Amino acid sequence: MAAVASYLRIISIFGGLALAMTLMLWVSGSGARYRLMVVRGETFTVQVANTPELRDRGLRGRSSLDPDGGLVVVVEPPRVLVYSTSRTDFPLDILYVTADGIVVKIDHLAANDERLDGSVSGQAVSGALLLRGGTADRLQLMVGNWLPVIPPPQKQRYAGD
Repeated sequence: MAAVASYLRIISIFGGLALAMTLMLWVSGSGARYRLMVVRGETFTVQVANTPELRDRGLRGRSSLDPDGGLVVVVEPPRVLVYSTSRTDFPLDILYVTADGIVVKIDHLAANDERLDGSVSGQAVSGALLLRGGTADRLQLMVGNWLPVIPPPQKQRYAGD
């Protein structure tokens, strides 16, 4: 009986690893990257929009956003960012963040706001965190808070490294 339980445990471990590898390949093959992020003790699975295409698309065209989901937008060099919820069927909280992770502005946008400049960062920022509407208030996030939004710079790899 113990041997059967051991075999089942091994099979379930390998099955889980195979599923994880499949998901990693699927996510990396789509051009999208995801990472876990902890904000005020809650874990979020956020898509990282670090290419012009992903930044331009943002969350448009999605019918919903999980309560623990979001989008991290990363720009280099820092610049003024503008967002709207045109063609977005859910409200958004937008937290604009400097390179050192300090929140400098928080905006709350209603679903399908047709204004093209519904939210403007007001200053050059290194990124933004887009969360489901109401999340910033629920977590009591404020200007001046630190958020682990902007990933650290990647080490440059050179031939011979």
